[in-house]
Amino acid sequence: MVGGGVVSVSGGVAGTEGIIHSGSGPFDISNDSRMTHVTARYQKDGRRIAVFTNLLSGNAANLLARGATGQLIPLVFDTKTFDVEASDVRVVGTRHVLTYGGNVRRNTFDISLAPAGSDRNESGGFIQDEIFIGDHVRWVVGGRLDKFSSISAAVFSPRTTLMLKPDEAQTIRLSFNRAFRAPSFINNHLDATILSDIDLSALSPALASYAFPTRTTGNPDLKQETMTAYEVGYTGVIGHRATVTASAYWNVTKDGMYFTPTAFYTPGAPPPGLPPQLVGVLASLSPSVLLPSRFTFLNLGTITDKGVELGLDAAVSRYVNVFTNYSFQAKPVASDLPAGTSINDINWPAKNRFNVGFDFSRARVLGNLALSYTGEAYWQDVLDARYAATTDAYTLINGALGVRWADERIVTSIKVTNLANQDVLQHVFGDVLKRQVVGEVRVAF
Repeated sequence: MVGGGVVSVSGGVAGTEGIIHSGSGPFDISNDSRMTHVTARYQKDGRRIAVFTNLLSGNAANLLARGATGQLIPLVFDTKTFDVEASDVRVVGTRHVLTYGGNVRRNTFDISLAPAGSDRNESGGFIQDEIFIGDHVRWVVGGRLDKFSSISAAVFSPRTTLMLKPDEAQTIRLSFNRAFRAPSFINNHLDATILSDIDLSALSPALASYAFPTRTTGNPDLKQETMTAYEVGYTGVIGHRATVTASAYWNVTKDGMYFTPTAFYTPGAPPPGLPPQLVGVLASLSPSVLLPSRFTFLNLGTITDKGVELGLDAAVSRYVNVFTNYSFQAKPVASDLPAGTSINDINWPAKNRFNVGFDFSRARVLGNLALSYTGEAYWQDVLDARYAATTDAYTLINGALGVRWADERIVTSIKVTNLANQDVLQHVFGDVLKRQVVGEVRVAF
């Protein structure tokens, strides 16, 4: 306790490994990579101040792309993030709850694939007013102003939500917000040459595995990606035991950032070792086979997404709760795209997702079981169109079982992901997920 407030400090050092997805292919992080984090927080009533730092260093190797030497592209990285944020909540009169705050962040980078850049600064502030217009109407209005050193001007992000409550058990929500995503350090500063492989044995047996160089670069002139979102939602409580939710949304994304080929080899300027006439033959095929000579990140037009989400959460008894939810998302619609690009240059999310399950807790025993279904999705965010593909639909069954000990101060549990041990591929170049079993012990002091 400090001045009536609570101070907490946490930190640690952890090894990390896994897959990093990038436009030039997936990178496999070495298991000797390290992440260090330290966080300090102070909170008193609605006032909150936090400081944290994340330090990440290690190396990785690309699983798909090779460099000019023919070896898999290495990635060596050493990044540091320092952040300070503060916020406060104030009641003004009898009808307003005011929330305001901001943060400042400093990032430093030493990344082998982006040698030209070294740092990025970010800062921003926000304010929000929750207005109680009456017993049945509440209005939230606010905005945030951010400045990133990677974009030329400050960006304002407004948001507002009107909530109508016909009675205590029902809420109708109408909302609008605009958010943005600034270009990443790699988006701006990537600089590498990769070898792209293609099987041309149909044209010449000597070209069964032909590799040609492709230049990949960042784009320092990228604009921020902006999404404007509209949503209508409903939440209702039935018989004090079940909660029903429904919503429909419409999102418009402008200037989305995508890794896109911007130049191709031609008969007049063929890739090394390939006869010019073969380049012309490849271009004349249906569909055409084009060999990209350069990739970079571009802002691509306007993408519109829309969909619906439905959910039910119900208490069967004091000890058992069941839930189910479903979401539908229509195929994205593209407009105002630059010449030479199409809807095939963006990812398409799964059209259908469905979850159902239950959890229970009685005496010393607790647990849960859930089944989730995800439909097929289209991915193009790795290299060029030769690597674009659709993942199969998949179903996951996950569960957990735990026991409380020592007057509930200790909880031991076993958690299982993919109980049926199916081959699950969530991204066309992602890890194949198999059954995973984790043991966990939680201790309350």
